[in-house]
Amino acid sequence: MKRLVLGLALLASVQASAVQGRGEIACKTLFASYSHEVTAEQRTALAQYADMNYDGVLNPLVVSRDVFSLFGDQDLPVFGERLARILDHMWAKSGPVTTQSFSYSLRRSMIGSRIPTKLVDKGLRALKGGDVTSLRRALGNLTLAETREIYMGESGSGTSFTPDSLIGKYIAESGASVKLMDVPDMNKQRKYSEKKLFVAVSAESFPLFAKLFSARTFMSSLGHGAVLQGQKVTDVWGNVSDLRAMSEFTPLPMVILKPSEGERLHRYVSAALNPRYSNWDNALKQPWRLMSKDGKSYVEKGGYSCCTNYWGNIPIGDKLVDSYALPLVREYGDVPGGVRQPVKYSKLQKWEDAEESALKHIWTVPGHQQLSDVLGHLERNVNGEFASPGWVIQTLMGEVSTERAPVIFIFMKNHKSDIPASPALHYEAPV
Repeated sequence: MKRLVLGLALLASVQASAVQGRGEIACKTLFASYSHEVTAEQRTALAQYADMNYDGVLNPLVVSRDVFSLFGDQDLPVFGERLARILDHMWAKSGPVTTQSFSYSLRRSMIGSRIPTKLVDKGLRALKGGDVTSLRRALGNLTLAETREIYMGESGSGTSFTPDSLIGKYIAESGASVKLMDVPDMNKQRKYSEKKLFVAVSAESFPLFAKLFSARTFMSSLGHGAVLQGQKVTDVWGNVSDLRAMSEFTPLPMVILKPSEGERLHRYVSAALNPRYSNWDNALKQPWRLMSKDGKSYVEKGGYSCCTNYWGNIPIGDKLVDSYALPLVREYGDVPGGVRQPVKYSKLQKWEDAEESALKHIWTVPGHQQLSDVLGHLERNVNGEFASPGWVIQTLMGEVSTERAPVIFIFMKNHKSDIPASPALHYEAPV
């Protein structure tokens, strides 16, 4: 409750007498809306906070119901949780609510996030925008370009990197070998348009690798279509384990997600740990099983029913859509050398099933953009290239652009040894 009181006070704070009247109206409005949650003692505390010296950087956020709703945001709860920790810290300090105190508490809350100070400061400046989007931005909801900057540095696009980036730090501290080269195609059917930066990892350098690349904005695939996020591996059978050093020449494409996308992916793989959603024969992996009261499926049934049919469909995007395009009916194992199928959209239907309540913030109407669409390859999802194990990793390595997937880590016995020009990559080949 104390964070509610301080949160209300923070939102009701005003910069100067010119807006004092608005601040008083704000307090009255909030008291009226939340009177059942605020005691007389808490009202007194709130009034005291409202009278504190305040220099106004957060002032545009006065009485924003959108900002207050951050505490109850079911889509991206991490930012409300982060704000709550900041408010708790400020409450414990019992000092005036100032830009300096908020900035200090915000930076403190970012410890461990690997967000550079310059990006934190940029987010604080964005608060002058005065809306909930600006507040989320200050709390670490970075753009793709900003997230990419953490991994690759201010290097523009492509595979170049700077020494202060995570890639730069890993290479400098480990002495790992690096090579810019074409992506080997296990099917010998195509030549990819972009070269990727191959970076060596060994058992010796793995602890440093695991330390630097542990955020939810780091995604990949390995083994039989398992999802890697940060350093946690979640397989289709609902097992989760820590990533470990892999066999020689095992590739690990680095897919960069925005924080918001990473949080939605984390929600999805966390749901997969529920025994109800182990294996692939369930509504988490096959959303067409969700039904409305009048018997309509949430989405038209997809063509695949296998261990990785869900990969390209995971709803992670910020963009909201009213339809999805799932893999079409094909013979299992049919490779993309055949006739390409056009994208076919299926309109999303509201569903009601009390037994599937754990999925209400995952499969929504409208829905969050599919992973394959976020990565720019919805058509390849429709044609099954995110629906069988070997094709998932081959698509991530070769087809996804360097904007999202600039680096492919490759496990070697000695990370300082030269990376072969055409390594025989060790992974489940597309069939």
